[in-house]
Amino acid sequence: MEVHLTPEQQHKLAELAAHRGRDADTLAQERSAAISQRSRFIEAVKLGEAALEARRISHPRASRRATRPAGPALMEVRWSTLAAADLERIFRRIFRNIEKDNPPPLVKQ
Repeated sequence: MEVHLTPEQQHKLAELAAHRGRDADTLAQERSAAISQRSRFIEAVKLGEAALEARRISHPRASRRATRPAGPALMEVRWSTLAAADLERIFRRIFRNIEKDNPPPLVKQ
């Protein structure tokens, strides 16, 4: 690829190359490769954003995350009969203690 530079641009390129210890052609090729790599990176990011937007992600872990609800999920809890009875007893005991510690007011409002 041939790039046409103004005399001022050529002078700046030569100064920068000298400062970095390279010749101007090598520095120009390195910068060109960096620009190409950056362009490919930007395109990949755009494709990733579009896939996320459309929920078409091919990576298994990423697609699991994308399909999961963002907020807290509801959870179904299954209790055995004994566990449910135990929980009921605990609730009644706590409720009785609350009533003992907080008796109703003597004067009705």
